[in-house]
Amino acid sequence: MRILRLKIENLRKIEALEIEPSSNIIKVEGKNRQGKTTILDGIMFALGGSVIPEDVVKRDKEKSVIEVNLGDYKIKKVITKTNKFLTVETKEGHIIKSPQTFLNSLVGRIAFDPMSFMRMTDQEQATVLKRVLGIQDKIDEYKKNESDLIDERRLLFREIEKLKPFIPANIEKVEEPKDVTDLICEVNVLVDKKSKKQDDLSNKIMLLKGLEEKKELIRVMEKKLTFLKIDTEAIISRLKGFREEEDKIAIEFIETSINEKRSRMDKRAEDLNRYEKYQGYLQNKKEYETKFSNREKVNKKIDGI
Repeated sequence: MRILRLKIENLRKIEALEIEPSSNIIKVEGKNRQGKTTILDGIMFALGGSVIPEDVVKRDKEKSVIEVNLGDYKIKKVITKTNKFLTVETKEGHIIKSPQTFLNSLVGRIAFDPMSFMRMTDQEQATVLKRVLGIQDKIDEYKKNESDLIDERRLLFREIEKLKPFIPANIEKVEEPKDVTDLICEVNVLVDKKSKKQDDLSNKIMLLKGLEEKKELIRVMEKKLTFLKIDTEAIISRLKGFREEEDKIAIEFIETSINEKRSRMDKRAEDLNRYEKYQGYLQNKKEYETKFSNREKVNKKIDGI
């Protein structure tokens, strides 16, 4: 959060001032008693809740007006010789209730109180500046990096001391071997050639295998063709003297004979059925007569008793 626009009217020696900072840091310079401190006081009066002196309104003026634009919020402080008024407005145009309480929670009093800052010790001022400028994290990071580098340097020194005994004072120079790129290329070419030859050999072996299979198939087909020729000759032999009309007449005669015999078979089946029924009748009759005769015998015995 930073000040985007500062406007001061009739504050001490400043009659009218308007500043629009182009960066996070601006430089205010000038001769003594020309209003540099008044600019800081104006920011403090607008944002802080401290007591405002009675003589801050410019002579012959009724009021002082301080406007601070923070982007999301616009602060306006009106100071008269007897009173002061503060308004805080959001960028959407909403007026905030209890504006001073809101500002205290937003920015903190000490962050914009230059007089309190001037009374601090050097260490306290450094702490405040690092917090306001947002560089404390960077400083901590630099300190950590420095500590890490020191540790790394210490470790490297120890490793160097360990390696010293293994480094002889005089050693014969060894020339760098020649580039093997050409040999690598030649090997790659030969590998590709070998791969192609192997693929070609595999294809030819497959073709040879297929050729043998087709030859075997031809031999089988030739045998079948021979058998077919024999069958054909046998059929031709059987068809010698063939007369279609005579065969048809013979077939019709046979069919007539079949129909006659079937009719006779049906007649015999009917006769057999009647015969079986008659045999059943005779059996039942015989059984009836036997039982009737037995009953008569039983009746006579009963009458004799």
